[in-house]
Amino acid sequence: MLLVGGTPVWTASDLTLASQCEYALLRLLDLRLGRVLRANSETDPLMAHIARLGDQHERIELESLLEEFGTFDATLGVGVALIDRVRATPSALAGLHQETMSVLRGGADVVYQAGFFDGEFHGYADFLERADGQWVVSDAKLARQVRPKALLQLGAYADQLERAGIPLADHARLRLGDGTHLDFPLSDIAPVFRERRSRLRELITEHLSEQLPAEWGDARYVACGRCADCQSAIEQRRDVLLTAGVRMDQRTKL
Repeated sequence: MLLVGGTPVWTASDLTLASQCEYALLRLLDLRLGRVLRANSETDPLMAHIARLGDQHERIELESLLEEFGTFDATLGVGVALIDRVRATPSALAGLHQETMSVLRGGADVVYQAGFFDGEFHGYADFLERADGQWVVSDAKLARQVRPKALLQLGAYADQLERAGIPLADHARLRLGDGTHLDFPLSDIAPVFRERRSRLRELITEHLSEQLPAEWGDARYVACGRCADCQSAIEQRRDVLLTAGVRMDQRTKL
């Protein structure tokens, strides 16, 4: 979640976060809006290590594509085009989006870190791969098995291409940590993405209108009960979930 020119802008990660824990998403929004203070939390060494491995996997995939297609040649419209990340300001993000669209329309074999911004959504797709005149949205994921949240992210980037009128392949791709490349029909991904986006928009709009931080236990929002935000609220409230073995569904019944 970003605050761009005073306006909340969500990312593909926010979309997946909301699908797992709406309470955590709203707490993140509260943090960006200055409604709550950042909690003092230590960096999880395991998660930091996994993040480094994920970055390494992405670089390996990039090197493989560079070896296959070479560096970008704008004159010929071939090779792997690398898009640089920019600061989160309205003008910089608008320029980033325009640069990405220009490269896609001008031609390349692969676009790395394609940047999108439409005033509501911002994100960087790992790879956009050209195949038969169409573009395949492709993400590098360290996991060896497919996770639903990864498909939601693919749906978000595919939606940006479709709305821009960029020729889009009928499938998206995951480059997994074991070296396999799996394709998934966008016809299966798109409806789920649109449903989750609609719910995310609803959450953000409603929360902005209330001017107050999200409250633990608010029945309007789904809480996972496991993430750091939930655990902090559970401990502060001395919630019944502190009782060993009690689940969220049992808490609701109680």
